[in-house]
Amino acid sequence: MHVAIVVQPAHGHVNPMLPLVPELLSRGHRVTFATGPECVPAVASSGARVITLPAQLPAMYWPDGVTDERMDELLTVLSTGVRESLPILLREFSADPPDVLCYDLTTEVARILTKLLDVPSVALVPHFAFHETLGMRDAVAIEEGWESADPGWPWQRYYKAMQETAASYGTTWQDDALDGSSVADLNLVLIPKEFQYEADTFDDRFRFIGPLEDNRPRTERWAPADPDARLLFISFGTLFNNNPQFYRTCFEAFGDLDWQVAMAAHKLDIDELGPIPSNFEVRPYFPQVDVMRHATAVVSHTGIRTLMDAVTYGVPMVIVPPVPMCGLIAQRAEAADLARCLDLDDLDARTLRDAVERIRHDEEVRRGIRHYQKVIADCGGAKEGVDILEAYRG
Repeated sequence: MHVAIVVQPAHGHVNPMLPLVPELLSRGHRVTFATGPECVPAVASSGARVITLPAQLPAMYWPDGVTDERMDELLTVLSTGVRESLPILLREFSADPPDVLCYDLTTEVARILTKLLDVPSVALVPHFAFHETLGMRDAVAIEEGWESADPGWPWQRYYKAMQETAASYGTTWQDDALDGSSVADLNLVLIPKEFQYEADTFDDRFRFIGPLEDNRPRTERWAPADPDARLLFISFGTLFNNNPQFYRTCFEAFGDLDWQVAMAAHKLDIDELGPIPSNFEVRPYFPQVDVMRHATAVVSHTGIRTLMDAVTYGVPMVIVPPVPMCGLIAQRAEAADLARCLDLDDLDARTLRDAVERIRHDEEVRRGIRHYQKVIADCGGAKEGVDILEAYRG
């Protein structure tokens, strides 16, 4: 079986799906994985054949919230990536047709591609799932970020661009999958069903296989300089992380204390952050699993993958969500006693430092983490995911 996987070039979307690749390869299947250049090294390490797409996402920071102008900027990047990537995917997969096409739910070019290739398709959902009566805007309606932005013209312009691209290939495009208006026949959801909003409203089209254990061969290892010191891991993600003041607040909060700090500053010019305290190691990227194995606490934006890794390794987390989708995850994590949340707008060094100290001794969080460790252990993971793909293909 030839399995094609198409995912937008965001580490928070690519990395959760990569464990499917070695499981597929171990069963004798072929895998072709298409994504943008930033994620190609990680994909190549999984053993898949790689198609590099001309799609990249910038590091962003939206200090004034989710405004029309900010949303239009992001949606224009996304629609341009679709227009430029589609002919490459068509050429590659027309020459070497897949038996099944798996795609990240938010990767719109793949949703058009499924119609043009006429092959069985499967949506891979690395975060919360949505359906016809539970869209993303429904789930985040209480978030101030969405309420402060008119969802009108940027989205309408994006929809028009997507429809024009699809029409130029003689097909159609339906509205944004995150709003639940277009649901695949099969969806592999990479979170435990217990963590899903309104979980009892999802039918058999949705298979909650849970987070996938990262079983790829590792070329890079990391360990703390002092294995006996408390280790704090700070990661603000790879997309909405262009916020130098956040990192400087972390320096002020934990600099030259008895914490050993590993701080990921993806895409940022580290020199622009100013003097780095002696107890900080600041790098563009850390092998997250290695850090989690040693961490005492985590400060994060948070992505689902970071949250699930923290739970797996028993690490309490302080969440500082920069955008509404992260706020949605944060609310669910706090309700499940997996983390505690802070407001980015009100963040200062003392508030952050106190929150990290408190969460180390938060027994409710400890109990919540232990419960979800059992929940995750009971999920089927990559093996179940590939079982489902094989049965779906027949």
